[in-house]
Amino acid sequence: MNIFANKGHKVSITNKSRLAGYKYDTEKIDKNLKIGNVYTVDHTEVGGSSTAVYIQETPGIPYNSCNFIDMVTQSNELDEKHQYFIDLNILKN
Repeated sequence: MNIFANKGHKVSITNKSRLAGYKYDTEKIDKNLKIGNVYTVDHTEVGGSSTAVYIQETPGIPYNSCNFIDMVTQSNELDEKHQYFIDLNILKN
C-alpha cells in the first residue's frame, strides 16, 4: 500500500498480502481483520524500515503497511500533503 495514504484512503488484505511482514503481523491481521474486507486508513506513521498503518475500524492498533493493498491509487498531489512526506522532504534539503 501507499505509505503516504491519507485519512479516508481505502485498503484491503489479500491472502498474499496477509503473509507479508513478520509472523506477529500475520497473527494481528488474523485476530482483528478479514481477508477481502475494505478498511479505511486513519493515518500512517512512516519509519525508516517499516510503516505503521492505523485503520478506523480498529482504533489504536498499528498494522504493518505491507499487509495491505490499495483499493485505488492515491494521486501524487495527495501524497505530498501527508505529514511524513513533508517531513522527509524537509530532512532531505
